[in-house]
Amino acid sequence: MLNEIDLVYLWVDSTDPVWQAKKIEALKTIGGCTPTPFAARFRNHDELKYSLRSVAKHAPFIRNIYLITNQQRPTWLNPEAGGLFVVDHQDIFPDSSCLPCFSSNAIETVMHRIRGLSEFFLYANDDMFFLNDVSAEDFLVGNAKMRVGFKTNLVHIPRDPEHDPFSEQMVNSCHLMEVELGKFYRPRIHLRHWIRLRPFRKNFYLWNYPNHQIQIHSKSIAYEIHDRFPREVSTAMHERFRSRQSIDVAALLLYYAIYRSAATPIFDKNWLLMSRKNISRLLRKSRALINTPPSHRPKFLCLNDCEYNEHFDWGSYLTHMLERLFPNPSRFEKTTAENRDLYSPEAIVGGTPL
Repeated sequence: MLNEIDLVYLWVDSTDPVWQAKKIEALKTIGGCTPTPFAARFRNHDELKYSLRSVAKHAPFIRNIYLITNQQRPTWLNPEAGGLFVVDHQDIFPDSSCLPCFSSNAIETVMHRIRGLSEFFLYANDDMFFLNDVSAEDFLVGNAKMRVGFKTNLVHIPRDPEHDPFSEQMVNSCHLMEVELGKFYRPRIHLRHWIRLRPFRKNFYLWNYPNHQIQIHSKSIAYEIHDRFPREVSTAMHERFRSRQSIDVAALLLYYAIYRSAATPIFDKNWLLMSRKNISRLLRKSRALINTPPSHRPKFLCLNDCEYNEHFDWGSYLTHMLERLFPNPSRFEKTTAENRDLYSPEAIVGGTPL
């Protein structure tokens, strides 16, 4: 079983005019509980190419890779690469009325339906990477119990009225678990985060956020979720865009695995999330990571595009960073020069060299 672990990616190219036309039409149908999504949720900077390089370099144990897309395919992708399969939304959504879909949360309700997918599989967004050598044992202990990474931050709803509905979805999942499953989870509390939240006690729950990193999932757990919470899962499956009314499906899958004693929470510091909330801090962290020997780097990295990048050239920053971390093309890429993007080490970010 440890030799049969697949990897599932979600991927979209927001520059595709056909996809853009579908999105414009879908946006006309959203209601008040579904805010207009941030553009950062759909931007493509070819992160997937570098994520696949990280797989080839650091995770050779992975059996097959499945790329879930909306009738799209990266131009640089090598169609002859063995063990790589492109899966269209219509192949896994059981109800065509769910399509077109622009919500990763909805796709998470059906990704376990990929034909031939392993019982245990890794799930990643295209902005997630392996920074160091990993093995199946990093995700499964010997008795096939999943190791799930968690933050010590508590789930809460931000005071900013323009925040992403992800927060409400996570709170909805926590509420569902408390009502249906009881208090089976004991959180770890980040002291400074707790002190900051205490004056707003109505806005947080005593649950931890799962790490925004490559995580392990189980097909059996996914099917149990569908059977136990059919109404909530169906609501999430039918959302075109993230809605404040639905649950966070991926989080519920991980928590339910803990409830079923099929998973154990891990609170280590073997992962790194970088996002442009503070540009000077971001560049310092980037330099430090590039200059750290590979064997001393954490195992997981997420370079998270978000609303903070609206006035920042995230694409140039990202490409330079990833070329330094993963310079060697993988077998998943076409080998002709015109299909390979090359970036010089002298590339700069916002006028500041890394």
